Amino acid sequence: MFSLIRLLFQTDRITFKGTYHLGVSFFRYRTNLIALLYFVSRLHKSKTAFTIGEQSYTYEEIWRKTQGVTQFLAQNYAISPTQKTAILCRNHPMMVQCLFGLAQLGADVFLLNPEMTKEQLDILQKKYGFEFLILEEALLHLIEKKEPSFAYITTEDIDKLDFATLNVHINTNKAGKIVILTGGTTGNAKIAKHKPAVFDFLPPFLALIKDLHLNKYKKVYIPLPLYHGFGLSSLLVSLLLGANIHLTPKFEAKQACKLIANTNIEVVTLVPIMLQRMLGHDPSALKGLKIILSGGAVLHEALVREALSTLGEKVANLYGTTEGGFCVLATPKDLRKYPNTIGRAIEGANLILYNNQNQPFGEVNKIGRLFVKNAWSVAHKDERGIETGDLAWKNEEGYYFLCGRVDDMIVSGGENVYPLDLENILLRHTDIQEAAVVGIPDAEFGQRLHVFVVLRNKELRKEDLFEWCRIHCARFQQPKYIDFLELLPTTQLGKVDKKKLSSC
Repeated sequence: MFSLIRLLFQTDRITFKGTYHLGVSFFRYRTNLIALLYFVSRLHKSKTAFTIGEQSYTYEEIWRKTQGVTQFLAQNYAISPTQKTAILCRNHPMMVQCLFGLAQLGADVFLLNPEMTKEQLDILQKKYGFEFLILEEALLHLIEKKEPSFAYITTEDIDKLDFATLNVHINTNKAGKIVILTGGTTGNAKIAKHKPAVFDFLPPFLALIKDLHLNKYKKVYIPLPLYHGFGLSSLLVSLLLGANIHLTPKFEAKQACKLIANTNIEVVTLVPIMLQRMLGHDPSALKGLKIILSGGAVLHEALVREALSTLGEKVANLYGTTEGGFCVLATPKDLRKYPNTIGRAIEGANLILYNNQNQPFGEVNKIGRLFVKNAWSVAHKDERGIETGDLAWKNEEGYYFLCGRVDDMIVSGGENVYPLDLENILLRHTDIQEAAVVGIPDAEFGQRLHVFVVLRNKELRKEDLFEWCRIHCARFQQPKYIDFLELLPTTQLGKVDKKKLSSC
């Protein structure tokens, strides 16, 4: 508690009056996630919390409506601590109210991908057994024409309720879990259970304040889906800062550029391909941004250089995993120095590299499997910590550099080929806007390289690119196949969907 108060004083986010509200919030709600919303609603009552389209909501309005949602769910659906519930919604303030309302009741909340199919929803429900679902009206087709084994209600029906008639005070101290499905929409997705604890959340929050000065900015745009770990983290940090948070149901480059330019957005959190497509659409719309927080996928060196040239030192890279949380930061100055770095470990994060014999090592410039330990990650199964699934190395100054995913590494003719290295080389070609590399089976070599690119200059021919690769790529990096695409397929979050490319 005292460390949190000291931190907030240091970052000018609290007054003595705020200290009182902070104490009350923890006295009433302990470490339940609702304590955060109560605190910021008292501290920033009349400030705008959310803007979506033409609608805006103050922090006081969000708090009042959330209390109405909480009371309604408790009275009509008997939501109780540890009960498994789920939310199936696109970005909207009502989704946020439902998330905090269920958290206040101590329920475990599964955040589901609204792009899933009916079959995928069935698989997930049978596997994890959630008993109550909140979903958008537009997604009712996922459960229609059958009798689901769970109760449900739409966000639109909740939004129509008259909360003025509800006056029962809910004061649940138990903190439920937020369950994020890390594998996408399939029934084979892994889960990451986060039990929000404000004190464990301090180190990553402090890193963003100290190194990026986020407390100076008031308007934030989150195009990331809130059901994903990076989107959810962006939401919680923005709330704690008392920011005006702009949301859109989904990302479109044209719409995003217009929103950023017309509403004077200062901070945007995104995955790299979103930045790539906005720069390709209208780079001038991004000139007013103060800081661009990139995460969730690899930030290619070529994109860093393009952003530096077009926008100046505004891009920061946040590295982490759903299970391990945010743990490595590259500031804009770091990226100016090393455009291909993911940064250095933040305070409280312990990064360890392991070799193929599962032995840790501390040598620099040596590639290993990256593990992370910190207080804010989900519980890890062994003493090594959480394996990120990435191959990485570090230099003498403590900067880390990715080589790609462990399961993406391609063995071709006995040589280890890291797709990320080849993608970075391809992106140096002035006529290439996006690039992805996958391995395909080959009887002679074991695997060969299949390159997919999106062109800036449509006149580039495949034979010209093959010749360029012979000059600029190592022998073992030479592609067997090259295909030109209009767009690379992406997941709902915005990562390149290499599984889909592998099936092409």
